Amino acid sequence: RSGNTVVHELVACDSAHVDAFQLLCVLTGLLRQCPGVQNVRNLAGETPAHLACRAGSYEALTLLTKFAVTDLTLLAADNADLL
Repeated sequence: RSGNTVVHELVACDSAHVDAFQLLCVLTGLLRQCPGVQNVRNLAGETPAHLACRAGSYEALTLLTKFAVTDLTLLAADNADLL
């Protein structure tokens, strides 16, 4: 079990196998319907922003930071930051 939310899973999707526009539309809808979900941590202490950075998903990270109030200072359980 990872403790990932749907937002975690969406931002970590392999863009080679998923339509990026559709993914961003679904992500936008989730951010509108579920305020605060962008700052929920999984069992490793990672937020969706951590996973978006790891996946190299610039579009998802941009959406997380511009559309919702995303706390970019949160550290993962291993003290990993977004960089």
